[in-house]
Amino acid sequence: MKGEFQIGHIARIPIKIHWTLVLFLPILAWLIAVQLEHVSDLPFVNMDPTPLLTEYGRIYAGIVVAVGLFVSVLLHELGHALVARRENIGVEQITLWIFGGLAMLEGIRNEPRSEAKVAAAGPAVSLALGAMPVVFLLGDPGPWVTFPVIYLAYLNVVLAVFNMLPAFPLDGGRLLRAFLAMRMPFGQATDVAANVGKGAAVLMGLGGLLFGNLWIVFIALFVYMGASQEAQGARLFDALDRVRVQEIMDDDIPGVEPGAFVEELVPLMLRTGRTGFPVLDGDRVVGVVTLSDVQEVPESRRSLVRVDDLMSRDLVTIDAAAKASEALQMMQEEEIGRLLVTRQGRLEGVVTRQGVMHAFNILQTIPRSELGELEEERVVDLDASEWAR
Repeated sequence: MKGEFQIGHIARIPIKIHWTLVLFLPILAWLIAVQLEHVSDLPFVNMDPTPLLTEYGRIYAGIVVAVGLFVSVLLHELGHALVARRENIGVEQITLWIFGGLAMLEGIRNEPRSEAKVAAAGPAVSLALGAMPVVFLLGDPGPWVTFPVIYLAYLNVVLAVFNMLPAFPLDGGRLLRAFLAMRMPFGQATDVAANVGKGAAVLMGLGGLLFGNLWIVFIALFVYMGASQEAQGARLFDALDRVRVQEIMDDDIPGVEPGAFVEELVPLMLRTGRTGFPVLDGDRVVGVVTLSDVQEVPESRRSLVRVDDLMSRDLVTIDAAAKASEALQMMQEEEIGRLLVTRQGRLEGVVTRQGVMHAFNILQTIPRSELGELEEERVVDLDASEWAR
């Protein structure tokens, strides 16, 4: 997610904050402060807020509850992340933003039982936080402690209940997909859960408009867009699962020598239409050089700087027999646009994000049954030029 910055780690998991949260947190604190006198009207909040209805009391209550809410959201996402780790699912990071939190997980596709456990963990944490008053307020410490604890407990119960709605991509929608995926293909289960999520979002949005609650409308829009993106992503990976990297890679990539000068790369890029090349020392790949590397060198110095002075030596490779979906996932995780394709350690070609998406566009025109026949017959000799025809 663009526009985020890291604030630390918890259990070796990077914790990041999006700029939208920085803007929204003061607004949330203000909303809580101005509505403080109505708090006693909420379910389960049986207290007199009068001692807090001074100027400084409102500021205190607004800040403590607003910050406490997003700490609660962080704990909710940590619940997802820690259970994911126990299920041997990688956790890339947790991001807090205007609509709550997002735990970015790796490799949860086609693991419905694990997804069900991970999805249920977040609401379970929120419900546990909702039980805080039972343990914490036995001694009645006064309104300055009682109010934030009870109000945050109430908000955590609301958070748990809302997230359990069967509206993909909320936790309840992910539970729905997990249960469906135990009985049907993962992509089909995602489509069903996404359609349920879209329907719930439409009803939520209409309800928000009917009662004049724009915040509900914004949340409904987020749910609808999230369901659409998840469905598109599932279709993408489902299609790419059926082809191998060697079927979509470019095996006609010219290599450049480490001792070549940068000025030689520009005409090579213009002539071939490519923006990245493997750097070869004999038949051994020692690096990768791209257009962004060239752009970092002033034009006046390109005749003096050699390729091995600016090439990337951190090689990210994939086996030619791997699925195309694995290639796309690696590119997303590494935030790169191309992978070197190898077979038994020998360079076979290059697969690019553009090439993967081009293959997906073609695969969408082929019936699923025909794709299955291709996979069974092990038709693995297609190269990029054959796809292009």
